[in-house]
Amino acid sequence: MSQSFPPIPELLLTELEKLFPPSYPDLNASEREPWAKAGEGRVINFLRRKFEEQNQTRTRRSP
Repeated sequence: MSQSFPPIPELLLTELEKLFPPSYPDLNASEREPWAKAGEGRVINFLRRKFEEQNQTRTRRSP
């Protein structure tokens, strides 16, 4: 991935994690719903990792 990924505000990430919490598949859900939930989780996890990388980089740069 590019090092020029835009900064991720912590407030945005926190709100997304509230809106799309990890969940277990509903047995009454359509076949597509578990895949959609998995995709949501992957995006949230990706953003969390990027956020942590960005903050480690900022911490290392600070004296």
